[in-house]
Amino acid sequence: MHNHRSVKASNESASGYGTAASVSTVHGPSRGSLAPSSSQHSFAESSKTIEVVNGAGKVAHDSDGDCTLNGRYTNPLGSVKLSAFIACLYIVSALAAIDATILLIIQNHVTTEFHSSNLMAWIHASFLVGMTLTQPLAGSLSDIYGRRSLILVAVALFLAGSLACGAAASMLQLVVSRAIAGAGTGFIFTLPMIVVQDVIPKDLQAEHQSRLRVIQMVSIGLGGPVGGFINDYFGWRHCFYINIIPCVVAFAVFWRMDNYNCSNLEQKDTREKLRRIDYLGVILLSIFTTSFIFGTVYGGNIRPWQDPLVVIFLCSALAALSAFIMHEWSLPEDGKLLALMPRHLMTERNVLCSCLANYFLMAENLCLMFLFPQYYMAVRGLSVTATGLLNTPRVFSISLGAFLAGRFLRHHGYYKVSVIAATVSVTMDLSLICFMTANVPLAVIVLLKCLNSLCVNGVISIATVVSLTSCVPQKDHARAISMQSACRGVGQVFGTAVASSIFQYIFKESLIANINTPDAEETIEHIRTSIAKIHTLPPALQMIAENAVLSSVRYDLYFALFCAVCYFTSLASLRRK
Repeated sequence: MHNHRSVKASNESASGYGTAASVSTVHGPSRGSLAPSSSQHSFAESSKTIEVVNGAGKVAHDSDGDCTLNGRYTNPLGSVKLSAFIACLYIVSALAAIDATILLIIQNHVTTEFHSSNLMAWIHASFLVGMTLTQPLAGSLSDIYGRRSLILVAVALFLAGSLACGAAASMLQLVVSRAIAGAGTGFIFTLPMIVVQDVIPKDLQAEHQSRLRVIQMVSIGLGGPVGGFINDYFGWRHCFYINIIPCVVAFAVFWRMDNYNCSNLEQKDTREKLRRIDYLGVILLSIFTTSFIFGTVYGGNIRPWQDPLVVIFLCSALAALSAFIMHEWSLPEDGKLLALMPRHLMTERNVLCSCLANYFLMAENLCLMFLFPQYYMAVRGLSVTATGLLNTPRVFSISLGAFLAGRFLRHHGYYKVSVIAATVSVTMDLSLICFMTANVPLAVIVLLKCLNSLCVNGVISIATVVSLTSCVPQKDHARAISMQSACRGVGQVFGTAVASSIFQYIFKESLIANINTPDAEETIEHIRTSIAKIHTLPPALQMIAENAVLSSVRYDLYFALFCAVCYFTSLASLRRK
């Protein structure tokens, strides 16, 4: 007959979420179960079973096969209070979102300083490439190495990139530095949403996810005004130096948390961990994004579209994308590799529709954010500060949209109704913006942009997160969120690259068609590389340049309208609830 002994312990974590551990020993390996305390929710609100060997927790498993934890940590935050941890997540997310758009307002000023206005797309493209490469890896790497390790790497990359951007002495240095900052931002945009799923009780997760998305979207809207203000009063380099102190503080807080994960995989050593990474998927995705950017930036801008180099880049992008999809599809579900986009998630209707919708949604969003500073400064003659202030109302419309979406989903839960209504409004809104001229009252333009932000950055962004997490089990949340974040990142690359390509091509062709002076070639090159100095040109040339910018903006708006139709089609296929 076996001897039994039972021990019950209560552990009230610093985060405020207590767990009670019940351990019974039967002459050998002991097993314990975690259950929520009577007054608090348990960690991730799931039934955990901890395997204890010689009194030390080794591996934890969900009894239902869901998210599993390192058994040594009943409190994954260690000595960090939940309020401090969440505050740092919010701050870092806000800084990364501001940094993602802070150059959109001052890009003309920065590139004119380097005499490279025709290459301004590289500033955004390099940032987005770095972000796109790390977003799909966030879920898998955090499962392998632990949440704390990856959060620290993310903050360190973002901080290093920001410092390098502020100190950049050439266009090349700025582009490389933006790529480093983008790599950190890719992790920062994804990890907070994953961690919230881990440390927040299930009934509060939607609220915190909404807050995170609202903070990111509002901060994206704040990037322009903040960048314009700092540029005019302190210089554009300080747009990056403002990240130093908050990032150092957040790094110190994250350092104190425990390095837990939510993987039911048992890794024995570093070599085995490294084998689990889908390197081929990462390489193919890298080839796709870089080839696509090179093709669209060079095509029609530096080289003709029919140039062999441009054709090679675009064909390479298409081939790499096709190979990436086939590779991810062919990986076995129970294989040794952690697929970036697992087949069972790719075939889940809500996941697929949400990812496609976010791809085109961010393409349309970045297209508009790239265009309107050009219109305000080159066509309407506004200063950087004034241009930034005109973007400020977007912040309030994003907040209102997120609030309305949250209230509607909380009481009704029909996310499809909200996104379809918002998408119809966006399509009508963009149709009106396409008729924009140089004499349209600025109030009308700002109102239409606010409506667009309310629907896209507020309602649709929140609803698609809910639609994504509502249809997959807890154990797949990390990779599902990473998939959506990756699609958002690739969509940003697509939107920025195509918008810049269309703009530069139409702008160049319009100038060539209307400037016929003996020194036309030098004049056109001067205008294209120093677009911020359009209003210093003689009146005749100034009129030609302004009309060229307006024509370029209008063609890009047609592209934004096309993206809106695409994500409407994707969202129409979502489940109703």
